[in-house]
Amino acid sequence: MIEKSLNKKSFVNIIRTLIVVFAVFFVARFLTNYFNNKFPRDYGTEFWDNHIWFILHITGGSLV
Repeated sequence: MIEKSLNKKSFVNIIRTLIVVFAVFFVARFLTNYFNNKFPRDYGTEFWDNHIWFILHITGGSLV
């Protein structure tokens, strides 16, 4: 019984660690581009009038 509990805890810890690693990878790879004003061209000209909302959206989602 103890072994199953230990294996389950280990599995949960591995999953949690992977989630954190992938979140940090995403932030390091993509979010820094947005803060450096390197937005994709698909956003068009209207995006620049509202880019603060996009940055707030991404920042809030990253924190969650």
